[in-house]
Amino acid sequence: MSDKYDLQLIVGSNTSIQLNATDSAGNYLNLSGYLARGQIRYGYGSPDVMFNLTPYVYVHPSYTSGIVIVNITGSTTTGLKIGVFPYDLEVVFSGNGVEQYVSKFLRGYCYIEPEVTR
Repeated sequence: MSDKYDLQLIVGSNTSIQLNATDSAGNYLNLSGYLARGQIRYGYGSPDVMFNLTPYVYVHPSYTSGIVIVNITGSTTTGLKIGVFPYDLEVVFSGNGVEQYVSKFLRGYCYIEPEVTR
């Protein structure tokens, strides 16, 4: 089961968040060999990806800590639609080019807000 956490992005502003992937007992996952990925969509049933988080999400080099970093630059957010959209993040273990394990560890809403100072 995934945890819930709401993200906030302000258009034009850098966002860096450190998140912890845990198992059902609350222990940090050993993410050695894992990749992280995620998407923001217009709605839960939407076939369209509003923003692909995957290029901006990575597993921290100390793999046993269960830390996943989201690091989005302000220039990347320029032009994003303002609003509230569902997202999720997952960790993926692949072997021989095949996904062997996928865990959605975090989900929630992403609040995208306009910048005020320009």
